[in-house]
Amino acid sequence: MPLQTITLDAGVNVEATATQNAATIQQSQLIRFKAAGKMILVEKLGGWLKYYATSIGSAIRELHAWQDTSSGRHLAVGAEQSLSVITQNAAQNITPRTFVSNAAVDFSTTSGSTTVTIVDPNFVTSNLDSIFITTPVSVGGIVLQGAYQIDLTLSSTSYQITAATAATATVANGGAVPSFTTTANSATVTVNLADHGEIVGTTFPVLVPTTVGGITLSGSYLVRSVVDANNFTINASSLATSGATASMNGGQVNIIYYVTLSPTYPLAGYGIGPYGAGAYGLGVAPSPSSGTPITATNWSLDNWGNILLACPANGAIYSWSADSGFPVASKVVNAPRVNGGIFVSEPSQILVAWASSIDGVQDPLQINWSDSGDFTNWTVSALTQAGGYRIPTGSKIVGGLQGPQFGFIWTDVDVWAMQYIQPPLVFGFNKLAEECGLISRHSACVINSTVYWMGNNQFFQYAGAGVQPIVCSVWDFVFQDLDTDNADKIHVASNNGFGEVAWYFPSKSGGTGEVDSYIKFNFLLNCWDCGRLQRTAWIDQSVLGQPIGATSDGFIYQHEVANDADGAPMGEYFETGYAQISQGEELTFIDWMIPDFTYGKYNAAPNAALNVTLKFTDYPGSSEKSKGPYQVISTTNFRNPRIRAREVGMRIEGTGLGGWWRMGGLRYRGAPDGKR
Repeated sequence: MPLQTITLDAGVNVEATATQNAATIQQSQLIRFKAAGKMILVEKLGGWLKYYATSIGSAIRELHAWQDTSSGRHLAVGAEQSLSVITQNAAQNITPRTFVSNAAVDFSTTSGSTTVTIVDPNFVTSNLDSIFITTPVSVGGIVLQGAYQIDLTLSSTSYQITAATAATATVANGGAVPSFTTTANSATVTVNLADHGEIVGTTFPVLVPTTVGGITLSGSYLVRSVVDANNFTINASSLATSGATASMNGGQVNIIYYVTLSPTYPLAGYGIGPYGAGAYGLGVAPSPSSGTPITATNWSLDNWGNILLACPANGAIYSWSADSGFPVASKVVNAPRVNGGIFVSEPSQILVAWASSIDGVQDPLQINWSDSGDFTNWTVSALTQAGGYRIPTGSKIVGGLQGPQFGFIWTDVDVWAMQYIQPPLVFGFNKLAEECGLISRHSACVINSTVYWMGNNQFFQYAGAGVQPIVCSVWDFVFQDLDTDNADKIHVASNNGFGEVAWYFPSKSGGTGEVDSYIKFNFLLNCWDCGRLQRTAWIDQSVLGQPIGATSDGFIYQHEVANDADGAPMGEYFETGYAQISQGEELTFIDWMIPDFTYGKYNAAPNAALNVTLKFTDYPGSSEKSKGPYQVISTTNFRNPRIRAREVGMRIEGTGLGGWWRMGGLRYRGAPDGKR
């Protein structure tokens, strides 16, 4: 009987049956494919070690690495319960802090002055804090709403801000929020707000839901008519069931405090710290009220030179830098209050916010951007490049990133190019393709000059010749087992050093609602594999070295730096389909197997150990039998399995610790053995 060499096709195929997969792998776990001249070989995936020794404390959703101008190397970690930065193996919790206050309206103005004094007994401010007044407040002939920096803390209950325009009247301890009046069986709502300044066609934001006359007002409303200087009308989405009047937020002002904890200067005293930042002789005191750390379902992270920019999903934009001295990230005061995510656009260095907000009301299709070179300036004028654009298709923007030549904006149904074209328009928008939307905020990446992403039922790439679908031989593994309720947790994982891009996703079969599986595309060999592994966030090779991944229990691992799973066996394996003789007309008898593997890395000890199991059956629907496992090591010459069957496949799995392997030309002796 002649010897025959097992030659496997590149990639894993879960679409075909085991009989069709005669020379193909149909199940895999933690393997990869490697080109070797004209051959394509199967090998064990690279292992990992902890990048940081302890858990961050909650599920990690995003990572970002950068190096500052002082050569400091940092890893930002966006988790559900925290935002942290790891530098030289030390973690600093920089989670932004907020406080929401509902208080009686107590504002004071002076005619001709832009200074406004606010009394709020619920919070003790510092000059480093900023606020967002959610409920419009009319006082002294002006209306206050939106973001303001605190200019001066007067006492434990009062502070001052600067209004955009000067007051026209002097008011002491006054002001009022809007009130709404409905009429039965009418959608028209009359808004009473002194000196409102509205005109027909502008929008009026109701950021605190208010129920009046059987309807609930919430969101942005067009001004339909202006009754007088103190009253105007809007239309509700339904008819009121009664005539009634109610004040927004029960008549109280709603203020969100964005807390910036003060840096503490050593040797505090006269001449230490910024002049005027603290009491004479005391240096800079910590912020009197510390607020509450925010939580987030997800994060977008980027850097602006030395500065980290962070945006929790559907939240504000924050900044932090290692040389600032501030212990927590601070809100970018004038940036939109609510955003789906952010990225830095090049080459103009503009901060882009998608699924952003206007007047504090989030629009899932709105894009806003800052001035060029200044992420703090979002004022749209002839003197800046700040601006905005609303995507006209789809129901929401799912994600965005800077590509090789332009920005990419994905909705749930299509993809758009965001090209810098200089003022006055600043950006031009062009739809690249339809029916190729993004499935999650972190399911797209750039590798070299190609953009890869995962859609709702297909994978795509853009490499300059238009959007192209990627044929996927493991489609069933992901899309037939995808937990769509938790699809936003899907995270792409590029590994350019090996020509791979993977997507980690939550499976229905796992039943946890958490990421537990992956599919991986080798774009050099145009083949796929798949398996089970949890990685909830990922960055490719960076200033920190090899790729880094994270988990839902808060641990961070560096990949491709070991042969094991942080000191534990990896459990890698693959199974082939069934090979046959004469289309299965005759049975096959196999009695001799000669293993051929590389049992260690180049110039390393050949210490890998593997198990080879032969599986066989006579018909596709019959029960499967097996022989083995047969352990093979570098000194194993052959094994004698002795099996007789119509269809024969094999399972190869690594065992033990410290080993790495690559399959060569495993041979067996087989011959026809009758038709039974």
